[in-house]
Formats: sequence, structure tokens, C-alpha cells
Amino acid sequence: MALTNFTEYENKKTVSELYCSVELIRGVDGELILLSSLNIFLSIAAFLGNTLILVALHKETSIHPPSKLLYRNLAITDLCVGIIAEPSYGTYFTFVVKKRWDICYHANWAATISGYILCSVSLLTLTAISVDRLLALLLGLRYRQVVTLRRTFITVIALWILCIVGACTYFSNPLITSWCAYINIALCLVTTIFAYTKIFLTLRHNQIHVNPAQSHVFPGQPSRAIPLNIARYRKAVNSALWVQVTLIVCYLPFGIAVALTPQRGMPLSNYLARNYAATIVYLNSSLNPFLYCWKMRQVRQAKTLRELYCSVELIRGVDGELIFLSALNIFLSIAAFLGNTLILVALHKETSLHPPSKLLYRNLAITDLCVGIIAEPLTVTYWASVVNERWDVCYHANWAGSFSSRTLCSVSLLTLTAISVDRLLALLLGLRYRQVVTLRRTFITVIALWILSIVSACTIFWNPLVYSWYQYIGTALCLVITIFAYTNIFLTLRHNQIHVDHVQSHAFPGQPSQAIPLNIARYRKAVNSALWIQVTLVVCYVPFCIVDALTPQRGMPLSSYLALNFAGTILYLNSSLNPLLYCWKIREKTLGELYCSVELIRGVDGELIFLSSLNIFLSIAAFLGNTLILVALHKEISLHPPSKLLYRNLAITDLCAGIIAEPLYVTYFTSVVNERWDICYHANWAATYSGFILGPVSLLTLTAISVDRLLALLLGLRYRQVVTLRRTFITVIALWILSIVSACTIFWNSLITSWCQYIGTAICLVTTIFAYTNIFLTLRHNQIHVDHVQSHVFPGQPSQAIPLNIARHRKAVNSALWIQVTLVVCYLPFGIAVALTPQRGMPLSNYLARNFAATIVYLNSSLNPFLYCWKMRQVRQAVKETLRQLYC
Repeated sequence: MALTNFTEYENKKTVSELYCSVELIRGVDGELILLSSLNIFLSIAAFLGNTLILVALHKETSIHPPSKLLYRNLAITDLCVGIIAEPSYGTYFTFVVKKRWDICYHANWAATISGYILCSVSLLTLTAISVDRLLALLLGLRYRQVVTLRRTFITVIALWILCIVGACTYFSNPLITSWCAYINIALCLVTTIFAYTKIFLTLRHNQIHVNPAQSHVFPGQPSRAIPLNIARYRKAVNSALWVQVTLIVCYLPFGIAVALTPQRGMPLSNYLARNYAATIVYLNSSLNPFLYCWKMRQVRQAKTLRELYCSVELIRGVDGELIFLSALNIFLSIAAFLGNTLILVALHKETSLHPPSKLLYRNLAITDLCVGIIAEPLTVTYWASVVNERWDVCYHANWAGSFSSRTLCSVSLLTLTAISVDRLLALLLGLRYRQVVTLRRTFITVIALWILSIVSACTIFWNPLVYSWYQYIGTALCLVITIFAYTNIFLTLRHNQIHVDHVQSHAFPGQPSQAIPLNIARYRKAVNSALWIQVTLVVCYVPFCIVDALTPQRGMPLSSYLALNFAGTILYLNSSLNPLLYCWKIREKTLGELYCSVELIRGVDGELIFLSSLNIFLSIAAFLGNTLILVALHKEISLHPPSKLLYRNLAITDLCAGIIAEPLYVTYFTSVVNERWDICYHANWAATYSGFILGPVSLLTLTAISVDRLLALLLGLRYRQVVTLRRTFITVIALWILSIVSACTIFWNSLITSWCQYIGTAICLVTTIFAYTNIFLTLRHNQIHVDHVQSHVFPGQPSQAIPLNIARHRKAVNSALWIQVTLVVCYLPFGIAVALTPQRGMPLSNYLARNFAATIVYLNSSLNPFLYCWKMRQVRQAVKETLRQLYC
């Protein structure tokens, strides 16, 4: 772009000869690529920013229509710079580098003409705004009669016609265009300086006039504030002046560069200086939206976050939805914490990944981990404070949650963009990749991403609309870069594959094409993995962006508030899904290769035979014991039906462990000893699958029992209305479906199944601990209350027994807690053994430890019937009655 593109006119050189010549641009490819990239960024920023401003001006009704029309015209001009002038300029640089002189010539013409028109319109519009502000001050009440919308519209049309005519002189002689530009700039600056000088002198005179008048009307009292209309006018003038000053600062370097360019010829330094200065001119179109948001209160959002998100009117009647969102985010928080912790441990052990690539994946996992332990808990705190109407906590939790989530989401997006660029460089650079992409440079890049994200998130303390504007620009840039990178990757891979097929067809005529070379196939898998993570992020982020864009600036309907919060939860879901994607796309050995290999089990026949015998015994014990318990529960009528259903489900699970899982496990051991690998493979799959179903069902059922006991205590008389047999039956069905679905992931990737088990176990344990802690604290409080009442009713007498219902409830809780503790004790060794097993390969000691620990897990199914008989009096009596009927 150039406001002027004059050349060595005496020799009648064309623009193409000056700006599209090998001699001029030799050795500056790097600078031109930088300028091209910078202009693409500024183009997107100008497009998104000015689009937002146009939408905001459309919604704003307090600004005088003629003034609004001038600001609209300025925003439209800046928008056209972003979608016409800057892309033309970027195209010119691209084709100069590629030495496509035919396209270069036309791109330079387009950039120069569009740049001249749009920059002239911007300058004239700002001059018109300064005159409009002066007329508003001088005319007073007559202003709205004189400055009408029709006259302003005619003025705007005239500005555009004048600029287009001036630009057309470029085809005749560029020197005329330059001369017109100098006159235009001088006239505009003189007019603007005159207008603002007159405005400030008049305002100063009015203020001096107001103060003496006040001193006469209110003698002895200090001068009051400036009248409202003058103060408001001063702010409007201040805003317009800031926009004007920014334009001058951005245009000044270009004016200096043009003035210092010699008439005859153009040195390389002048060529580069003019192009850098022209880029600064275009920067003005990207800065203006920031200035509107900063200096114009009407344009930016007026309501504070406290008024929007912490108000009784907004959240009335949505307590249920907020509690549901809180519970869902607690689950996602735990999942994100456990999943990303596992991924960080796995990446620490992994040695085959290139260190810079590993650092980027580590950074992504750390970001997702921080979402789980910082952003989501703060969001839950916000919702809890809203439900409890703790507005002081609500305000700070909302600020902290917004700041942390914006920072972390930005880092995630930027890191995935960096991963896409890393994959592209790995393909394009080839052997030079490891020299160019070093660990040090990648580390600096990661630090820069965090600094950029934190700085951008800090704008929320200044103006949330500025951050939203940055968010849209950043997201668009990241998506454009990512799409460009992956498109380039797949096109290059396709080209390489065609080339390989062509070579093979000539080297081996008549033979079918061989497989893709190993390095290309491996690279394609790595790219595919990165692309899946990128697509998942986009899918999770898109709903929030759409809802945010559709949310009105003034006020917020309840539907928009709920939609924003649900979309925010989907956004957080990405941090919990990423570990699944890492596990899914990692290639690993099959269970058959791990557990059915001669090398692994050589010399352990004796141990495997012992384990087989032990599991046969436990299988029989589990079958007989749980059959008795089921018969006893059928006869028992004193237990509440929903509670009985939960115990029945637990006994059925243990029974299935005895008649399905353990026999399959024994079959596996037998086939290993006899080296029947075909049977071994299927038996191992079946045993593992059944174990992964029955184990979670037991754990989930015991968690449901703990929640049932807590509800029985807290709800009191309402317990039987809330906890019905139908609802409990649905819950039991849901537990089985959830366990079967999670177990099915073993056919996809066993690492995902393990990850699901860890998250599920952690959530169950946290829920159980919370329930029993609440129960015992409530029982203790009730006991203290009973003792206190008795001491007042029967003074001097010892405290009587605990009321019957509390004592009975305490026994029921005690029984359930014993069963829970036994399960934890039996499952803990297996969890430790799995955690200590290395990812690559499996030593014999780990193999034996895992199998002995799995046997202890199955022991739990045989112990539970004993616990029922020991700790539950009703069940014990029913078992005795059943045995008496069998033997008598």
C-alpha cells in the first residue's frame, strides 16, 4: 500500500518496474514474509473488531444519529481496510517472494488504489467528526436542526466521491495523486487543530464563567461539578480526539518515509521503510475498535459483571440448573485432574517423542490440569454462592473464574496451534527439523503463549468487550493458522504418496504399489492424533462462542445466562476429553501380546496353578454365600424396599463374580500353563471384560448405598417419598449401563478403560467419604442436642438412651460402612499394582503382583456374605432360618 507511489518519473518508470523487480527485493524475502504475516493478522483483527463495533453502534440508541453515522463510516472504512487493502498488500508481498511478477503488478495497483481511497476517507471522516463536535458546542440547541442525518449522509457520500476521484488520478500520473494527498492531509490537519483548539478554549471559558456564577449564587460554598451536558460533551470530544491522535501517530511514519525517499531510484532501505510504515498505517484500522471500547462508554458494555452475573433478578428460579451444573463440573474437575495427571506421568516416562513436541503436549496437559484444579472449582464456587445468595463471594468467584478460564482456554488454543505448526515444520524441514525446532526455542514459545494469554485476560478488568474482541480475533487467527497447516500437511502427504506410487510403478512394473514408507505412515499417524485433539477443542469451544456472540450487550435474559453457563461447561469438558484422545491415539501392545506370551510366564507354572486353585475355592464360596444372601433378602420384609434392592444388586454382582469372572480367570491361568495361546487370548479378554463390568458395579452400588443412608438421615419423614423403589431401580439399571459402556472401551483401547476406572474409583471414594462424614457429624450433632434437651427436662438424672430411630440408623450405617471398607481394602492392592506397572513391557514380578492382587479383588465377593450376616441382624436371622429349613 502507499498513499503515494511516485517513482522516477523523468524516466517514466512504471510501478511494476519499481516494486516488482528482482533488483529491488533481492535478499529481503524474510522481511517480506514477516510483513505479509503481520498484515494478515492486522486484516483479521480489523475485520473482527470493526464488525463488532458496527453491531454495537447498530444497537446503541443514545448517540445522536448524524454523529453515529460518522462513526459508522469510520468503522466501515476500517473494515474495508481489513478485507480489501490489507489482503491486497499481503498478496503483493507473497507474489514478490514467489517472483510472480504478473500477479505482483496487479496486486500492487489494487493495494495502492484501495489504500489511497480508504486512508483518505478515514482522514476526512475524522476531520468531519471534529467539525461536528465544534458545531455541537457552538450551536447549542440549534445543533440538531442544523446537523441533520440527511446532510451528514450527503457529506459522507461526498467524502467517498472526492477520495475515489483523487485515487483515479493515479492512472494518469502518480505525482498528481501525491500532490492531492499532501494538500488533503494539510487541510485536514489544519481544520482538526482549529476545531479542537476552539472546543477546548470554549470549554475553558464556560468553566470559568460557571465558577464565578456559582460563587455569587452560593457564597462561601466550594464550586460544584461541571454541569452534566458540558461534562458529557467533554468526554465525547476527548474520545474523538484520541481517535484523531492515534491516526496521526500511525500515519506520521509513512509521511516521513515518503518525504525521505529520493526522487530518482529507490534504495532497498527506503523500500523496506515505506512498507513497514504502510503496515503501521494499516495498524490504525485495528486500533480504532480498541479506542471505541476504551473511550466511548455508550459503545462498550455499561453493566458490571456483578450486575450481570450476581443479581437476584437474573438467577431467580434456576437453583436446580445451577446445582446440576455444579455437580457436573465437580465430576469434570476430578476427571480432568486425574486424567491429565496420568498423561503427565506417561509423558515423563515416554522417550520416543521429540523433546520439543513432548513439551507442547506437556503444556497442553498442564493447562487442562489447571482447568480441573483452578478454573472449574472457582466456577462451582460462583454457582454455589449464587444459589446461597452470597453476593460478596459471588463477585470475587466470578472474577477469578472468568480470569483463570480465559487465560487457560487461550493457552490451550495457542498450544494446539503451535502443535499444528510443529507438525508442518516436521514435514517441510525434513532433516533440518531437529536443528530448527529446538527445546530452547519451544520453551521460549510456550512462555510467550502464557504471557500473551495472561495479558489478554487482564483486559477483562479494563473492559470485558475488549477481551471479547481479542478472543474473537485470537480464535480466528488460530483457526486460520491451524487450517492452513493441516491443509498443507495433507496436500504434501498426498503429493509424496503419488510420487512414491509413481517411482514404484517404474521400479517394479507390473507389481502392485507397496505400502507407504514407514516414516510417512508414522508421521501421518502423529498428524492424525494432533488433528483429533484440535477438532475436539473446536467442537467444545464453538457452542460458547456462538452463545457469547448472540448474547445481547444490554441486559441478559435468563435463557442467555443459562446457555452461557451450559456452553462454558462444554468448554471445560475439553480438558477432560483430551486425556482420552491421548490414550486413544497412542499405539500400544494388545492384551494377548502382554498376557499370553511365553517370555512373560516362563517359570511361573507353580504360582499360576496355586492362583487357579485359590480362585476355584473363592468362586464356590462366592456362589454359595451370595445365593444364601439373596434368599435371605427375599424373605426379609423389615428393610426399606429401595435399600433392599441396592443390597440385592450388590449380592447379584458378587454372585456373577463367582460364576462368571473367576471361572474365566481360572480358564486363563490353565490355558497359560498348558500354552494354549488361542484359548488364553479369548479367556483373558473375557475375564478382563467381565471384571471391568462387575468391579465398577460393586463400587457404584456401595456408593449408592452410602448416599441412600445419608438421604435417610437428612430427609427424615420425606425419605420414603423421595427415595422410591422405581427411582432406585432406574439408578441400578443406570449403574449397569455405565459399567458396561466403560468396559466396552477395552475393545478400543485398554488405557482408556483404565483411565475411566481411576476417575470412577476416585469419584466414588470422594462421594462415599463425604456421605459417611456427613452422616457421623449429623449423628454426633443430634446426640449432643438430645443430651442437652434431656439435661434440661430431667435435671440431675443421667442421660437416657439414644432415641430408637437414631440408634437403628447408626447400626445400618455401621453395616454399610464395614462393607465399604472391606471393598477398599480388597481393591487397594490391585490399584497399587496397576499404578506401578511400567507402560512399556511388563516384568515377571509385576505380572505376578497384578494376578495376586486381582485374586484379592475377587476375595471381596466371598467376604461380603459374611459381613451381611455379621453386621445386619435381619439378614443374619433370615440366613439362619434358611439353613435350618435346608438341614431339617
